[in-house]
Amino acid sequence: MRISGTTKVFGVLGWPVAHSLSPVFQSIAMEKAGEDAVYVPFPCPPERVAEAARGLHAAGVAGLNLTVPHKEAALALAESADSDAREIGAANTWIRTDTGWHAANTDWIGLVRAIRRWDRAGGWDALLFGAGGAARAAAKALAELGARTVWITNRTLTRAEQLVEDAARLWPQTHWSVVPWEAGAVERAAETARWVINATALGLSGEAFPFAVPGEGFAMDLVYRPDGRTPFVEAAERAGRRATDGLWMLVEQGLVSLQRWTGHAVSADEVIAEMQALLGRSGI
Repeated sequence: MRISGTTKVFGVLGWPVAHSLSPVFQSIAMEKAGEDAVYVPFPCPPERVAEAARGLHAAGVAGLNLTVPHKEAALALAESADSDAREIGAANTWIRTDTGWHAANTDWIGLVRAIRRWDRAGGWDALLFGAGGAARAAAKALAELGARTVWITNRTLTRAEQLVEDAARLWPQTHWSVVPWEAGAVERAAETARWVINATALGLSGEAFPFAVPGEGFAMDLVYRPDGRTPFVEAAERAGRRATDGLWMLVEQGLVSLQRWTGHAVSADEVIAEMQALLGRSGI
């Protein structure tokens, strides 16, 4: 990679962000797109994200992804936003304008594309862990995929209740219901769910996933690890589910962001193939 005076700077803003694989796959994708660009991590604590938004724009950064815990703040801090970000209530992408940041949400598109690689059926039930920005994007994705019923559980019950209320208003074709953050209730919901999605940060630091997820079907963790073995993936596999971490979703959403920034479409299959070789992984 050769850096010049015209090289564009993109990046990911999060806390923590050292674990992020976004710089790895976005560098691959930008090279495939022929972009004179670099993509770097920007660690930023929540209390300084507004300052970072102003400073990175003033410094000429060309575009940003936002990750935990900044996705809801990313919408509030943007000068403008697309309809998906406003509907979801969170953003994972900032697109540079002359005067500020335009917020977009590509997370839900990435999740739709990732799930469709595994499962083309519709009309199933799902269990969703989480009620933050990632979970709100996952809720939209599940509705778009034709989920019949989505059970939502979260450590803070009021946040789950708010997401259920919002989702029922926005996507009334799907039935939404709160599940208490208790083993018995979670396991009963899991038994009815074809898909189980973890949209919390549980496992990001390696802690055990606190629930069993019995039932037949699939599981996807939005958390990812280089080896793919997150605590949620391991819990789902012990229950007999086909399970994957969030690598596919990460790449799919990031390539939509790249296209919004540059106009270039890059094949997810090609990027994933290189990522898998780099990480020593195989399969989905």
